[in-house]
Amino acid sequence: MILLLFSGTVLAQGLVRGVVQDNNTNETLIGATVLIKGTTVGVTTNLDGSFLLIAPEGDHTILFHYVGYKEVKRDVSVKDGSTYNLGTILMESSSIGLNEVSVFASMAVDRETPVAVSTISSQTIEENLGSQEFPEVMNYSPSVYATKSGGGYGDA
Repeated sequence: MILLLFSGTVLAQGLVRGVVQDNNTNETLIGATVLIKGTTVGVTTNLDGSFLLIAPEGDHTILFHYVGYKEVKRDVSVKDGSTYNLGTILMESSSIGLNEVSVFASMAVDRETPVAVSTISSQTIEENLGSQEFPEVMNYSPSVYATKSGGGYGDA
């Protein structure tokens, strides 16, 4: 009898449902994360922005997360076997100020570097080497020896 009562309290749970949308455009937010604060219980919204969360009985704070949006919190009291509809959750987009990004690159120039550079032109590849595999093409570079391995009978 004690075992039956204990298992009933452990499994006491209810449902929390709703739809997550952008507050400006009213577009549904696909893949928004819906979590119960302080737990690992959560779901993501589906293609129409709706979610159905199985929550343990008790008072909880539901957190809504979506990239580029401010976090939303809703308090809910879940009762065993009941469904709690949060309705439409409107999320506000957040702007993040970023600094300028500068990308610098350098490329080896033929015969102006202290190391040997060999170039196989695209014309050479198209005219002479187009039907060959990469290791065979590499053999046309001075001081390079490449072989194919694998793919044959009995190779792992």
